[in-house]
Amino acid sequence: MYFLKLLRLGRKESPKETVQIPFSIEEERPPLLPEELAWPEVPGMGAFPGILGGLSEEQREAVTTRHSHALVYAGPGAGKTLVLVRRTAWMVEALNVPPGDIALITFTRKAAGEMRSRLDAQLGRKAAAIFVGTFHSYALHLIQNAGLEIGELLGEDDVLKRFGEAMAPLLGRKPEAHEVARMLGSVQRKLGFGQKLSPEEEEVYRRYQENKRQDGKADFEDLLQLPILHQGALLRARPHLLVDEYQDSNWAQLRLIKATAKTLFAVGDPKQSIYAWRGADPSLIQRFTEHFPGAKVYTLTLNHRSAQKVVEVADAFIRLLPGTEGIPKGQKPVRAEVGSVSFVPSESPQGDIKATVKAVQSLAERFPLTSIAILYRSRKPKGFPLEKHLSEALFAAGVPQGQPNPLPELTEYRIFFSLLEMVLFPGNREAARRLLEVKALPSEIRQGLKREGRIPESAYHPRAQAIIQLYRALKGVVGDIGEMPTILGSPYFREAITVSQDRLAVA
Repeated sequence: MYFLKLLRLGRKESPKETVQIPFSIEEERPPLLPEELAWPEVPGMGAFPGILGGLSEEQREAVTTRHSHALVYAGPGAGKTLVLVRRTAWMVEALNVPPGDIALITFTRKAAGEMRSRLDAQLGRKAAAIFVGTFHSYALHLIQNAGLEIGELLGEDDVLKRFGEAMAPLLGRKPEAHEVARMLGSVQRKLGFGQKLSPEEEEVYRRYQENKRQDGKADFEDLLQLPILHQGALLRARPHLLVDEYQDSNWAQLRLIKATAKTLFAVGDPKQSIYAWRGADPSLIQRFTEHFPGAKVYTLTLNHRSAQKVVEVADAFIRLLPGTEGIPKGQKPVRAEVGSVSFVPSESPQGDIKATVKAVQSLAERFPLTSIAILYRSRKPKGFPLEKHLSEALFAAGVPQGQPNPLPELTEYRIFFSLLEMVLFPGNREAARRLLEVKALPSEIRQGLKREGRIPESAYHPRAQAIIQLYRALKGVVGDIGEMPTILGSPYFREAITVSQDRLAVA
């Protein structure tokens, strides 16, 4: 195990102390939690119709479990969010758990917002005391409640930049952006899986951590370590933890769970794991009973969302996937609709587009367009602008297309028009302020606006470079406000406000 003095923490009223943070997370075995907690006796089930009403028998069994540690396998459409909300309500109303002792962990802020609104509807004012958020926000919550101060948190662009600076001495040159991203991804995956870094990765990561320490900065992965290393933060941990999408957790998050929680109720599906590329370890859900001996495992087998044929095809496909041995398979559709699934082979992206347009036209003869959705894995598979050509083909076929979000809410729209305002009205501070409100704005652009009041001349990260290039292009073609009609009428206008979506990482 390697350690590095990373940054200083301390209570506001006391001298600051140095805390050591491990930078090579090996497969450790923290002390195991008690297998059972003495839950209070529960009155008859009929006393809680608002919680148990409408649940299937398997959902009700999971919601009312008396095991301290429980895992619920929940496939698509199985009602995992419903089970999490009802389990939380059951703990508060039936088991008399104080809401302030509960934390419900999700993997995105959007999911946290949905969970919060559903808890509010279920529990009313009692829900306000329940913590709902991501692992990182929960860790920060513990740190702040312990009265600790941490340095400025680094954004993604800052992490990439500092990683590149740490790589440069070993390479003898400034690394390319793709080289930095590849090494950072490898380090994050290995740390997430509890694997040892290569000597080169270890040296780069050591330099990166030292760079942070000197500047008093921290990154988001440090947040998961800090509560474990400070007794004050541990004492403020909430004893009852509920975790959504457990298949996307990693070893650092498991360490935080074991160090802080007395009970754990986790919901997930290893067949839906999508974050292995950034360190999530799907094997953790399969080894749940190893990490938490005595845990009870439940399986939700009913699909309440999809038609029968969709469920059957998905189940047949999943059974062929490697690495799913021992994982519960097979869902039963609840909906009466038979549904249909068609497989249309194609040898090229252009063929995919033609087949898709034809299928949409056929469906449009029988169903409203608002009931049709087109899904694809990538907007630009292997560099081919699939989304752009698909949109053009649908337009040429006379098929109207819906906008996922109102145009003014799109990140690229807000960035484009803020930059345009800054060009047309150089003294307009409101345009810069609106630009700073964009959550997905690269940190290099944000820092340039805050420190110098202008867009920086250069940047390290490709997304920031794209914005700088757009700003320069606008300055080059816009002489005065009289040219606005020319720009808005340009056939390239629509593309200008949508094509940058990949690089701008829409929030």
